[in-house]
Parts: sequence; C-alpha cells; structure tokens
Amino acid sequence: MNLLRFFSCALFSSFLISCGKSGDPAVLEEVLQNHFDAAGTRTLLQKSSWEFATELTMEVEEAAVIINSTTFFKRPHLIKAVISTTIAPNIDLGESVFVYDGHKGFMTSDSDSPSFEVGGQNLVKMTREALLEGELYDYKEKGHELTYFGVYHDESVDYHRLRSVEKSGWRHDYFINSETFLIHRVETSGGGIKMQALFTGYEDFEGV
Repeated sequence: MNLLRFFSCALFSSFLISCGKSGDPAVLEEVLQNHFDAAGTRTLLQKSSWEFATELTMEVEEAAVIINSTTFFKRPHLIKAVISTTIAPNIDLGESVFVYDGHKGFMTSDSDSPSFEVGGQNLVKMTREALLEGELYDYKEKGHELTYFGVYHDESVDYHRLRSVEKSGWRHDYFINSETFLIHRVETSGGGIKMQALFTGYEDFEGV
C-alpha cells in the first residue's frame, strides 16, 4: 500500500474495510458483523415474539399508493399480517389479512371474502418479510449469493454496497452507512419490477 492510498484510507474511515476491494469476502464478513452489531440483530434473535408496523408509499402511474401493515410474529413460524391499501388522498382499497402457521399460508381480501391459500414465491416472500433480522443474516442458509461491491459515495456520505441475489433471480443492492453501519437504502429489481426503499429515523428500542 503506497502512502497516498494509506492516507486516503485514514481520512475516509478509521476502519480499513472502508478501503476494501470489490468482491473481497473478508471485507464482506467484517461489514456484515459491524452491521449486525449496530442493528442489534443478535438481541433481536433472542426475542420469541414481536409486533411491528410499516408504511410504504409507491408511485404508480403518477398516483401515490400507500400500504400500511401490522405484522405479528411468534417463533418459530407463526405469522399474522394485516395490510391496508390507500390511493392518495383518500381512496380506500380495503384490507387484507395474511396468516401462516408454519406449514401453509392463507390470505383473505376482506372480512366478507373466503380465504385462499398462498403458495410459491409469494409465500416465501411474505414469510421472509416477517423476519426482522433481515435477509443478510444467515444469507447462505436462505439460498442467497452475497457480494461486496466496495464503497459508494453519495451526497458527502460513504456507503458499503452489498448485492444479494436470490435463486429466483431477484436482486437487492444494500447501501450501508460506513460510519453507523445501518442500512440507508435498498434497491430491488426482479420480474420486471424495480423498487427503492429508504431507511431513516433509526431509534434504539430494547437494544435493537
């Protein structure tokens, strides 16, 4: 390592991983461990049940679609998710309920409709979304390929860029803040669909 590169690394971050090369498995592992520590992933794994709520806004043909969900999870596999969808400002598209008992998944579109079984990739996707430890933890066991793509600079902030590829072909690019090691952005593509999720306003809750 020449003096110029060493000096650049020192200024960039106190961690040598900030200068890690794309594709370096050792750097990938260190970034992951720092992320799990920062996010409290191991603390979360000790919890037997939890409830969480999310709000997702998507732009569809110049209209804002707002999806609110509340998910209840009990280890090892019991899941219930209540999902409501609205087109801004006030067009209510109704509520759906998804349940999974560890063997089969079922969904109903509203209280008056019969439930129907959910299978295939839809079931896999729904059950994974309930796992708060996320897709990066035990990624090999989940059947993902994960690659470190080096440091990405955006608006005076540096991010570690990781790419996860599922067996189905879906790709997720994670941008992890090089100082906090928390996820800032996830870009997802697959099946002709492209999505971007931003994560802000992190708060500590019982060590998570």
